[in-house]
Amino acid sequence: MLDVKEIDIYETVYEEQRFQDNGYYGVQYVKKKGVLGTDTITNKYNALYYPNYLEVITEFDDNEQYDEYMSELRCCGNDIPENIRINKFLNQLVDLYKIYKNGSLPEEAYLHSIDAIVTQAKEQYR
Repeated sequence: MLDVKEIDIYETVYEEQRFQDNGYYGVQYVKKKGVLGTDTITNKYNALYYPNYLEVITEFDDNEQYDEYMSELRCCGNDIPENIRINKFLNQLVDLYKIYKNGSLPEEAYLHSIDAIVTQAKEQYR
């Protein structure tokens, strides 16, 4: 199960404003929220969301339906194994990227590590 959400990010931008005061020209930077050069206050990004667990139902038609559902949860759980594997893979890539961005990993090693993670995922999840 894949869920797609749209998220709003409030970013701070600095807009350059030129001015003249007593014959002197100057520039000041005004801090504002939003997308530079527009009246929009948020940037919208698409995000892919792979929940590790199914949402638990909280409303039932009757007690029998509730008992059946709870029995299934106790027996099988509500985890989504495919999504857990996807999230593990994505988390490995994000962690590796953070190390690379921090300057602790040379680019060549970073690229080899990505290849290794992708190869491992392909072999593991066939």
